[in-house]
Amino acid sequence: YMVGNEDVAAFDRVRYASIASERNTVTAQLNETKKEFEQLADRRSDRGGALRERLYELADQIKELDKQAEGCYLWRQPGRYPYALILAADTLFAGGEGTVAAFAADSGEKTWEASVEGAVYGLAVAAGYLLVSTDTGAVYAFTSNPGERERVVWPLSAAAPSPPQAVAPD
Repeated sequence: YMVGNEDVAAFDRVRYASIASERNTVTAQLNETKKEFEQLADRRSDRGGALRERLYELADQIKELDKQAEGCYLWRQPGRYPYALILAADTLFAGGEGTVAAFAADSGEKTWEASVEGAVYGLAVAAGYLLVSTDTGAVYAFTSNPGERERVVWPLSAAAPSPPQAVAPD
């Protein structure tokens, strides 16, 4: 799984690594052929024509490899969650500026989203809670357990009762 500035995605890394390796090889061949072509005194010679043809072939191979690389995405979902990512069982959680979201790991379907204050830079899952920390110093605890408080924020405000799960920092 990976996140970018504009999307969250599941990615076949093994297949991509193979394609990327082949693309690197072809790119090196293209660069060497370009160099040889540029050093020719007469680019209109038979050798120049052969090198020009080889350059076109190599460029076409790179385009095809790029198409194959695009096929390595198993799914992609739009969204701005570039800062944090964690997989817990069959759910992928991602954090962005002022928001955290959950996605079904197998399909990419967004199943939940919540607003938070600040940019989400830390995600952890423990004891049925999604813990979310932001650059404002706030820590949120989200749960899907029925009957339990949905969100705990640290630092706690003076008006908020201290839930039994909250642990004060040292």
